[in-house]
Amino acid sequence: MKLTNATEKALAVVAMLSTQEDNKPIPSSVIVERLHISDSYTKKLLRKLVVGNVITSVPGNSGGFSLNRDLKEINILEIVEAIEGTVVTYPGYGTLEHAFTEFPEQIEHGEHVIKDVFAKADKLWRDELQAQTLDKVFLQSFGDREVVVDWLDL
Repeated sequence: MKLTNATEKALAVVAMLSTQEDNKPIPSSVIVERLHISDSYTKKLLRKLVVGNVITSVPGNSGGFSLNRDLKEINILEIVEAIEGTVVTYPGYGTLEHAFTEFPEQIEHGEHVIKDVFAKADKLWRDELQAQTLDKVFLQSFGDREVVVDWLDL
């Protein structure tokens, strides 16, 4: 399993919003400039984060985007799922059934076994990402040092 690079970009956006001075909204143009990605791609990414309830859009001349909740209330899983959707690492396309046509009952049972193994792994993965809130990530990354930036003034 490999997440798309959109997830990394979304994490960077959330990191920028998390460190923004006084939680002032950051316009998409600033995000475009800092992340070196196109305006249209950035808007799609931001829209997914808004729909995923990770960030909020603030209208107006001094508007932009900001976090809609405290860092303790946003976890990494929410960000991943806002961008990627629910991740299922083994979708089961029926390849084994095609290869082992002589053993339909065994393959059907085997397919259930394999799906269960991956479903358990997916749950562990999801549980870990859900446990990692932004405040914990920042604490592990920066220690007790408070990181505050005015992204609008750089």
